[in-house]
Amino acid sequence: MYDSVIAVKGGYEPFAVDVDAPWDASAAAAVAAAAHRVLAHHLEAQAATILDPAYEASLATIPNGFAKRLGVAVGEHVAARLIARRADDGFRAPVTYTPPEPPIPGVWIPTAPTPPIGAYLGLMEPFSLRAPNQFRPDGPPALPTRQWAREYNEVQAIGSITSTTRTADQTLAARFWAEPPVQQARGSFRRFVDDHDLDIVEASRFMAMVSVTYADALIACFDAKYHYAYWRPVTAIHAGDTDGNAATIADPAWSPLLAGTPNHPEYPSAHSCITPTAGRVIARFLGTRRIDFTVPSLTGLGDRHFTRPRDLTYEVGNARIWGGTTTAPPSRMGP
Repeated sequence: MYDSVIAVKGGYEPFAVDVDAPWDASAAAAVAAAAHRVLAHHLEAQAATILDPAYEASLATIPNGFAKRLGVAVGEHVAARLIARRADDGFRAPVTYTPPEPPIPGVWIPTAPTPPIGAYLGLMEPFSLRAPNQFRPDGPPALPTRQWAREYNEVQAIGSITSTTRTADQTLAARFWAEPPVQQARGSFRRFVDDHDLDIVEASRFMAMVSVTYADALIACFDAKYHYAYWRPVTAIHAGDTDGNAATIADPAWSPLLAGTPNHPEYPSAHSCITPTAGRVIARFLGTRRIDFTVPSLTGLGDRHFTRPRDLTYEVGNARIWGGTTTAPPSRMGP
């Protein structure tokens, strides 16, 4: 979408596909066509019922004529080139994870009967990084250490469904950040575009910046996840007597606040890898450290507002501890 807009409007360097488009092409039509082409390519089963009607509705808002037809041609062309360029990037490649049998203390065991999530992600070709492991963080703490005992006992106390130390706002934050992450993030970005009244060039630029950053953060995160394959609190606390650490006490009845622990390795936390990047991108986009970024709730929990990037980083990282799904604090999540 960004490269389609820049092909028509100019003003910035293209990101992946550099083409010249007629000056009188409709940038709005180019955006709609590019989006539809990529979505239909990856979500073919949704084309007839969801994507095609949405595409037609978008085009209906643009006056018919030569400019519209040119714009559609530009968007289609840019999207086709991008699809071809990313054809062998590893997206949704068949990658399997085999858990140890019998279980090994510290090694991740799937938390659901469904296939592990995102095993292919860490093997994908990034969009801007040199390699998925370019920023791989140091590993999680070794089980015999004081650090592991400290983190274990923290999440055991504050992340439990029956915790008496977690505050009401911490509980709310944990539940808020357990909402569907893709829909939640995209809703916040659309709100940012509206709040700042961005035109089509700046809106596409912002969405490209945040989308590429999110994609590469996810790729890098899952590279680390499956490299370290670290167990989740729900597994660790049930088996606390097997980790060789006298300061961790097993509790086979322990349950996290958030039901349905994500079915991928714990370290590093995906939300902590990905969501704070929004704050950094917004600060860069606006040229200020004050972002005033609002993330809307999808379930009626109330919107949450963040003044500075560090505020977003702090809450997202700690919310996973408060929810009982991770032990590693944000300070150890790498660059």
